[in-house]
Amino acid sequence: MARLRALQAPATFAPGALRVIGGPGMASPLAALLREINETLLGRSLVFSTDAGATLSLDVAGRRVLRVTAASGIAGAEACLGVPALDDANREDLAGVFSALTASGSTLRVIAAPLGRSEGLSVGLPVARLADHLGIDLNDEGADSVEAEAEAEAVESVGDGVEPEAEAGPETVGFLQAFVAQMGDGLAAWLIRSGDEEQGRFGPEEMVAPLEDFLNDEADALMQQLDRLTQAAGEPVCTVLGNDLVSGHSILCLQAEGAVLLGVVAGDAAGQVLAAWNAARG
Repeated sequence: MARLRALQAPATFAPGALRVIGGPGMASPLAALLREINETLLGRSLVFSTDAGATLSLDVAGRRVLRVTAASGIAGAEACLGVPALDDANREDLAGVFSALTASGSTLRVIAAPLGRSEGLSVGLPVARLADHLGIDLNDEGADSVEAEAEAEAVESVGDGVEPEAEAGPETVGFLQAFVAQMGDGLAAWLIRSGDEEQGRFGPEEMVAPLEDFLNDEADALMQQLDRLTQAAGEPVCTVLGNDLVSGHSILCLQAEGAVLLGVVAGDAAGQVLAAWNAARG
């Protein structure tokens, strides 16, 4: 629920299309940084900056920090800059970089862009482990956010018979992203494509590459088959195409919102598919 509320909250922008996510009167900058990563499923390059002039660029996907690509004005960042693929061995160094970036308590801003590297994504360092290391609860915004106060005011105005004024916020999370979030680690690898445009990928390249090859060769035939499973063309549909008898992994295909997700479901997570599907539809 905290993630959904964060997605629905009105955004504040600074010059240059930078989104303000933390600082005085808002969330703690360190907590805001971690939650921003925790809300990023598709591969993105996130560039964080502060009023003090410090900047930090990260490659992020699937709620994991893949690598640090650039840093300025942050003590100790050199320990992470030269690492091609972050893992648990870099947890303490990266936590120190995040703490140094946000130590001043000044306003924290972020801007997202497509990943700058396309040769495949590393597993990366889960943001949940960084949050545990830093003692931050990713799902409890608590006193470091003005959101609870705004919600209380809205409830009070409704109780007085006054309709609260609707505020325009960002789009709610998409169907495919919601499904990926519900599957969690049960989806070992996935690729999302809309037409000829790739919208994101995650997982070891040896798993993702066959998915890409299959879509390159069979996308049209696959979409036709999926349309036959629905009452109307383009309706959300999910099916399991087959499984590996050795590993037990299944190949899953989901179509929704004009895009298709092809994924590898871990053998022990097959039972999660229906629950994730129902949750995404709900």
